[in-house]
Amino acid sequence: MKSRTGKILLHVFASLCFLAVPVVFSPDFDLSFRLMEVGGFRRDLLAYVLLLGVFYAHYYHFIPKFFHSKEYVIYGITVLLCFGLVAGVPLLVKGKPPLHLTEMHPPVPNEAPRRDGPPLVYAMERNIVRFAMVISIALLLSIYDRLRKTEQGKVDAELSYLKAQINPHFLFNTLNSIYSLAITRSEHAPTAVLKLSAMMRYVTTEAHNDRVPLEKEIDYVSNYVELQRIRLGQTVSIEYHVNGEAGNKQIAPLVMIPYVENAFKYGVNPEEESYINIQITIEQSRLTMFVKNKIVRVDYSDEYKSGHGMENAAQRLKMGYPGKHTLNSGRFDKEYLVNLEIDL
Repeated sequence: MKSRTGKILLHVFASLCFLAVPVVFSPDFDLSFRLMEVGGFRRDLLAYVLLLGVFYAHYYHFIPKFFHSKEYVIYGITVLLCFGLVAGVPLLVKGKPPLHLTEMHPPVPNEAPRRDGPPLVYAMERNIVRFAMVISIALLLSIYDRLRKTEQGKVDAELSYLKAQINPHFLFNTLNSIYSLAITRSEHAPTAVLKLSAMMRYVTTEAHNDRVPLEKEIDYVSNYVELQRIRLGQTVSIEYHVNGEAGNKQIAPLVMIPYVENAFKYGVNPEEESYINIQITIEQSRLTMFVKNKIVRVDYSDEYKSGHGMENAAQRLKMGYPGKHTLNSGRFDKEYLVNLEIDL
């Protein structure tokens, strides 16, 4: 809140300083309130007001909507229209000749009146520099803000990603399950230990890279699902299939697991009929993952049930696969569906 208030005050101060420029640098500055009678000053002041409006219109609307969306032709037309507004509208303003010149050279009787104000070409030459500076500053600030937000989003996503590499709830539950399996001398105990070990090895040795072999990523998901199957037993129906060959394909690490974790997090309740369906398909350079789970009643702490994991997963996809992925997820009736497609 304090940061936002400070930003608003900074913009107000900068705007007032900008609008003070035509006043301070006017040759008739010492003429006090009579300054508003001068046509040249009124045109200059209006031009600065229009430039200020153009700056904020571009900074908050045109640049994000057109420039950052790579609609450069539309943005170029917008720039030209705005320049025509800034250069043309002030020429319509009338007023007295410069007062300092009038007082130094009183008008001669019967002398033809002087033209007050610069010609159109001179006005355009005068405004084009100021206009270019305003547009350039708006562009630079907008690009800087975009980069800063991207970097902050990247830091937040990476921090969440590091925290969630091994979900602590999953780890504790799995260790408890392995303990129970060991106590009962279940034949599944060694398998569970090996799968958990493989997952932790993958996280510590591979997951910090920008890209990892797709085969290892799918193995990580498969081990997670199998551990959940061992832990949950017959309390939930789990369908998990991988179709296609991973080959030598690469993928960003841990981009699929949040959606699988979410299915087990909100789709399992021993007191209700629960089911989870996970399908991973690899076709040439495209990977598709479909996840479906029944939404059941689950009681978790506020910290554990926060939706930041899904938000950060989506953010990582945007950063890792800009324009190369589609993600559709949401609640449909009593089911939660996720459909993720990635161009590898």
